[in-house]
Amino acid sequence: MSISSNGTLDSYYLSNCWVSIEDMPIWNWNKICEEGDLKFLFKDYKDQKVDKTCASIWEELQQQHMDEFGIDDQLLVRLKTMRKVIKLNLKFYETRDRSLLNFINIENTRIEGMTSGIKSRFYKVLDYVSSYKGFQIDPKKFTVIEWYHALKNMETKHGKDNKG
Repeated sequence: MSISSNGTLDSYYLSNCWVSIEDMPIWNWNKICEEGDLKFLFKDYKDQKVDKTCASIWEELQQQHMDEFGIDDQLLVRLKTMRKVIKLNLKFYETRDRSLLNFINIENTRIEGMTSGIKSRFYKVLDYVSSYKGFQIDPKKFTVIEWYHALKNMETKHGKDNKG
């Protein structure tokens, strides 16, 4: 079992996964939002197997984000749909029931509609934030909490239009 009886994560997940928005790079966060694939929770995400513990970690990271920054309605709808896709993917991994792939495709199409252009927007916003900060930001090192505070600071100073 991946979560111990006292509700804490096993050392495997603590040492191999991003479990805090204070440490997790924005690149990994963005990849999960973009693709709905929780393998990006792992510090070395290649050849990782996603399980229910990963879903719990992702939910906790989202909660940390909401506690720190709040949430807007559009993001809430997207997160709910992503959660549905993640649960369907986990069920597929467990059962290998290929009929689930149809439901996964339907939900992914919904996400695509909500997130069309998010990848190009991310790099456009990365350019804005780098210019605002005065240095080139490495998204694989810049943390989620640093990223969203930078966006909030830009919004406060220059208004929402500069967020991309």
